[in-house]
Amino acid sequence: MYANHDYYITEYGGKMSADDFKRFARRAERRIDSITGGKLQYAFPANDRDIEAVKDCVCELADFLWQIDSYNNASMESIGTVAQADGTVKGKVITSVSSGSESRNYSTSGIANTSISEAAKDRKVADTIIYGMVQDNLGGIPDYNGINLLYAGVYPYSTKVVNPPPTYPKGEQAEPSNPQPPIDSDDQDGGSGENNLTEGGATDNNGEEDDGIGYVDSIIVYNQYTYGTMQEQTYFGTRFDNVRIELTQGANQKASGMENTSVCVVKIPNTNLPKPYKAPPVWLQLTAEEMLGSFTLNKGNDFFVIAKKGDLGIDVDLPAGMIESDSYEGYDDGFMGYVKVNYGYAFTVDTVDVYTVIPRFEIGGK
Repeated sequence: MYANHDYYITEYGGKMSADDFKRFARRAERRIDSITGGKLQYAFPANDRDIEAVKDCVCELADFLWQIDSYNNASMESIGTVAQADGTVKGKVITSVSSGSESRNYSTSGIANTSISEAAKDRKVADTIIYGMVQDNLGGIPDYNGINLLYAGVYPYSTKVVNPPPTYPKGEQAEPSNPQPPIDSDDQDGGSGENNLTEGGATDNNGEEDDGIGYVDSIIVYNQYTYGTMQEQTYFGTRFDNVRIELTQGANQKASGMENTSVCVVKIPNTNLPKPYKAPPVWLQLTAEEMLGSFTLNKGNDFFVIAKKGDLGIDVDLPAGMIESDSYEGYDDGFMGYVKVNYGYAFTVDTVDVYTVIPRFEIGGK
């Protein structure tokens, strides 16, 4: 479930019993999945603010469905009359129902002019209100892959589970698992075959078993953060030692038959990382200090530079940490342009894969 009864009571301030909440929260989640294309089933958000938005949406929608159900159950009891002081009678209609110590309010006009009563009478009205609730709560909220939950177009990522919804064993919230980077579509069975996982272990681009040989190189990954109306750019650099660098343009062109292929592939063991990894949509929500204390891998925005590779005679001292790109305005592309001119071997990240048999990140650059 996306939210539990404890959150509903303590954070949302609801009044349903645990059994009622379980029943109506499931209905609410099915409606949310229908509107969001089921993204929450395989790419549940990792950012606390976004998770809270999903939980609040479930709670509000569950409450709404519960009130409709309560209205319908009470409708038969509302049939009858209410005696007036002058001896006349008028039809009675229940306008509110409370759980627990039972209480009802009656409208002597015979009309309950509320959104609940209208929704109970007309499915189209209910559907409109439900969609509005989901839109209000989840509009602008991204899933784990950074895709807006209300986006209805073709999903640009693999729909393989990369971050499942939370589970609540014995009524308690389970500890969230450490987020892993999104698995690129080429990393699945049926992909290009270059980076697929196999039962015997991960293989490199030549089909040879990758046993850790050659992990003696170094790179610096520069994560880009763009802000402000002028689209100012700041880069956050992280150095990775003991990686394996492969300049593979010729091999990749031969295998794919395409000229527009990765020029450089870097294999980064994730068993001894210098900083914790954060998924791109999570990293972009962090403070500058938190960005400095972590890293991400964002295709199309980030770039990396070869800092050390013995067989090419490369051993350079590059800046890391936080770098304002505007300080290098004399170069095309700012800081990235400066690095290319003065150091060379700088590549824009164009592929990101993660392997679990031999745990590592694998990034490709052009």
